[in-house]
Amino acid sequence: MLSHSNLTVPLWLNRYAASLLGGGDEEAGFALMRVKYLMMMLVLPLHHVYGYSMITGNLYIGGTTLLLPVFSPQRFLSAIEQFKVRLCPVVPHLVSFLADTPLLDRYDLTSLEVMFSAAAPLPVSTHTNIINKTGINLMSGYGMTEVASVTTNGSVYGFCLGSVGRVMPYTKVKIIDPETGRMLAEGEEGEVCVKSLTVMLGYINNPAATAAMIDSDGWLHTGDLGYYNSDGFLFLTDRIKDLIKVKGFQVSPKQVEEVLMGMEGVGEVAVVGVPHPRTGEAARAYVVPKPSARLSPALLQRYVAERLAPHKHLTGGVELLEMLPRNQSGKVLKKKLIESYIASSKL
Repeated sequence: MLSHSNLTVPLWLNRYAASLLGGGDEEAGFALMRVKYLMMMLVLPLHHVYGYSMITGNLYIGGTTLLLPVFSPQRFLSAIEQFKVRLCPVVPHLVSFLADTPLLDRYDLTSLEVMFSAAAPLPVSTHTNIINKTGINLMSGYGMTEVASVTTNGSVYGFCLGSVGRVMPYTKVKIIDPETGRMLAEGEEGEVCVKSLTVMLGYINNPAATAAMIDSDGWLHTGDLGYYNSDGFLFLTDRIKDLIKVKGFQVSPKQVEEVLMGMEGVGEVAVVGVPHPRTGEAARAYVVPKPSARLSPALLQRYVAERLAPHKHLTGGVELLEMLPRNQSGKVLKKKLIESYIASSKL
């Protein structure tokens, strides 16, 4: 359940951003925002909090939003050229597509000043690749439906490659040990917890689930693992429930994914934990090769084995796919991959 206040507070934060852009002059800042983000194109589902917050935020500053109901590469790129789109919120797999598509050189994208990526982790290699190819200012953010909008933002609040930005105004974030609840210091990895005016009221008709998510002090436990650096930038490392337990060791799927993304020819990748008779669980990779790339499971397994400790090897195997299963907001459906593996293995 999200209250009226939960949904309007993110709009008020535009005033703070405007003040920063205007050097303390809010009206001057709004004028700059209207010029900078005069035309925004949205390819996100409007029922998702990401799409909702972007369209209402743009309406608040007086901008124009172009809705693209169905995505196709040509339609997406030609719309940017035709309507001189300046701002485009996207999801990471769309960034990956833009970084690799040969169509990029056929369209004039010089109007596009900012792309904002959220809803799922953005690999550093993908981020670097798109900046080098296009020069587009690509920012990342972090949020969830239960917090009504973004919790951190890497645009006017500062930028650091690999991070999801700094904490938004009127929002508190702490990192805790998920086992003991102890608050952790700078650089220490733990569970990300959020306290804000945008935190939901709770799950409708489910007080038990609400209590499991929001503690008695009002902190929402996100289930995400991360840390912050000395400059206040937040870095996400994984989901607690996605960690793979191999012979008592905890393996981060994201770490293995980042290694695989560094291999030439790899377009997209998802790593999951699957049952294994000797190790309890093992890492298994699902890889989408780039067009014309020559990859094999053995080659990918060897690549990881040469770079990571033995318990992080792809003992669970590798499968090449044409595309990864995703939901409407762009998140990879890892549970579906695991269920498919178990069904095919008859475990």
